[in-house]
Amino acid sequence: MRIDISVRQSQLVAIFLLIVALGLAFAALAVPVWWLHQHYDYYIDDYSDRLRRYQQIADLRSQIEHSISTVTERDAGKYYLKGATPALAGAELQGLVTRIVEAQKGKLFSSQILANNSLKEDEPISKIAIQVQLSAAIIPLQLILHSLEANQPYLFIDKLLITSNFGRLYKPLPGVQPDYQVQLTVSAYVRPREAIP
Repeated sequence: MRIDISVRQSQLVAIFLLIVALGLAFAALAVPVWWLHQHYDYYIDDYSDRLRRYQQIADLRSQIEHSISTVTERDAGKYYLKGATPALAGAELQGLVTRIVEAQKGKLFSSQILANNSLKEDEPISKIAIQVQLSAAIIPLQLILHSLEANQPYLFIDKLLITSNFGRLYKPLPGVQPDYQVQLTVSAYVRPREAIP
């Protein structure tokens, strides 16, 4: 099938095809340039935002230095155990717990330093923990737990198990408080030797 077109129509078709080819060539050049422009704009905005945030942090330097000097002026050592080795720190922790339990009329059965205690030079603080077994009535037990958590150096109760020696049908005598068996893990923190003033 043959289409007969005039010279004028063939010139118009040629001009149309030329315009389409030029448009495709322009798009082939302009789209990557536009995409790179968007890409760079994104990173410029991102880095400008980072720079603004870093500048805000840098502006806080004097406040942070003042806060650090305020904290270092306080006696922060009173919140940590003083022992230089795990054994000494564990013994100090055992002594603290023993004094607290005996002061509140509890009966201490055993206290054992846990084996995973170690003072690491690369860590700012190290954790020392002991496992304690004791018995006490409910009111002294409450006082023991409060004294442990309100003590200086700070002591933390990591695990707590309270059991009764009596069955469900036990009816306590008036004025007599039954003793409960308590197993707990108490921990405290020690600063490494080079951090101790």
